[in-house]
Amino acid sequence: MGRGGYGPGPGFGGPGAGCGWGMGHGMMGGPGWGMGPGMMGGPGPGWHTGRWGALGSLDLDDAQRKQLRELQQQQRRKNWALMGQIQDEMDKLQDAWGSEPGTRNRAAILAANQRIAELHQQMLESRLDAAEQFEKILTPAQREQLHSQRGAASGRARR
Repeated sequence: MGRGGYGPGPGFGGPGAGCGWGMGHGMMGGPGWGMGPGMMGGPGPGWHTGRWGALGSLDLDDAQRKQLRELQQQQRRKNWALMGQIQDEMDKLQDAWGSEPGTRNRAAILAANQRIAELHQQMLESRLDAAEQFEKILTPAQREQLHSQRGAASGRARR
């Protein structure tokens, strides 16, 4: 399931971004800011190079750093709760396949699979919401600087 993502901690993300904290793609599904092949982000340039990674170059003020920490914590709580639900559904899915030949429960397999897809959708929506909140915390100049850093990193990744 996983690709991309960047930085330790349970993050949030947008398509191919990779800036800041988070678990990355994979276990938590979906592209975005996060930890790389692993838990909640997605493909994209790796930006985490210290406490604030690429965000350190944006000259964040104390209020912005506080807001970003709160957003990170909020996102972590949401994603871990959803991951717990996904794990519960995975257990149901495993049971539905049965341990003996011919004992699988088709309806239960399809229902659990559908529920897992719905939970992944909720996680994607949560990451998109967090990405929008993140961008609102930045000034227009910081957003432009982040955008140009993203473009430069994407160009290097394609070579």
